[in-house]
Amino acid sequence: MQRQQNSIFRFRNIIGTIAVVAILIILALTIKINPPQTNRAPTATSTMAPNSDTMKLLDSIEQIFVSPAFYPGGSQGLREGLASLCQATIKNTGSGKMPGLILQSITQSIPDLKKAQELAASPQALNNVMLFDSLSTLEPYFPNTKSKCHFSTISVGTVLPYRDAGRDLNEAASLLNRISKSAAVSFKQWLTKSGNSDLEFNWYGSYEMNLATLNVEDNLNYWNAYYVQQIETLQNISRGKKFLIAPFTTKKVRDLDHIEKALLTANSGKLFANLLATITSQGGQSIQIMVSDRVGASTCNANPHTPADAVDWVKQIGFNSKKIFIGVNMELFKRDTASKDCKTSIAASRDSILSSMKYYADHRVGVGSAYDLRYLVQQLGASA
Repeated sequence: MQRQQNSIFRFRNIIGTIAVVAILIILALTIKINPPQTNRAPTATSTMAPNSDTMKLLDSIEQIFVSPAFYPGGSQGLREGLASLCQATIKNTGSGKMPGLILQSITQSIPDLKKAQELAASPQALNNVMLFDSLSTLEPYFPNTKSKCHFSTISVGTVLPYRDAGRDLNEAASLLNRISKSAAVSFKQWLTKSGNSDLEFNWYGSYEMNLATLNVEDNLNYWNAYYVQQIETLQNISRGKKFLIAPFTTKKVRDLDHIEKALLTANSGKLFANLLATITSQGGQSIQIMVSDRVGASTCNANPHTPADAVDWVKQIGFNSKKIFIGVNMELFKRDTASKDCKTSIAASRDSILSSMKYYADHRVGVGSAYDLRYLVQQLGASA
């Protein structure tokens, strides 16, 4: 009997030992497969929880520019960039609603005056420079689609100025508005053919005005004539739209004397009042004016622009109307100081962009748009 009890006892010990070893093996495998979480921030390619900085970035950008004519990798590069933005949006917001889209232009870059004259004289020739491939790439993300991701709004720019357009502003205005009309007609036709005739969109004025020149009466008259003609042309093709412009400036408000400041305030007020009257008479809704902050473009300047300078300009041209939004267009890039002539653009750091956003928010200046998608994708932690 004693030997039998000892055998049972030894058997139980063996079973217990096997059970303990099995448990330890299972725990080891579990830890290897699911390592414990740490306090380290998720990397760009992480599948961990949403990143708070990324959420701030996405929440703060109302509209994002896309420049199809200059997007690295063409339509394929654009396709990859859109997929990355979609993925980041869903991961960090739980929704597929992306910022509004501003198409800087729907035509290829026009190299010179001769080509501009050719396109203005022949609307049929314009089809050869329309960016239909890029439009088809963007189409699945249009606001009217049922895809998992879509832009909240879309604004369409027609044509960028050709090189040296500033040498004869009146000629440039005439040529660009004629090309713009043909491009807008082609865009509308493309919408119908692609089954998007019901797409709600706004117009963007692609030719960007230099605000610092408005203290000169001739410049005021030129920009007034150009924008009035463009609003009338585009609204006649598709009425009831908002009109967006993103002017820039080569000067700082603090560097202007009191006479220049007074002229700028008075002339910009005349211009915006006239544009508002024009768009209202054409059945349009409102105007958005987004001053490019030049923080990125002036990286290599001896005295680069800062968010404070952009806020100064917004306040300088402040216009009291509920139908005119005046805010900033935030540049998401900087110049590569190691590049030749410091002209190559690269993505600014996410920290610097978040810092600019905080400054604008603290000073109650709206960020109406940001430039552009290729840099935003990199700041979200993905590569375009």
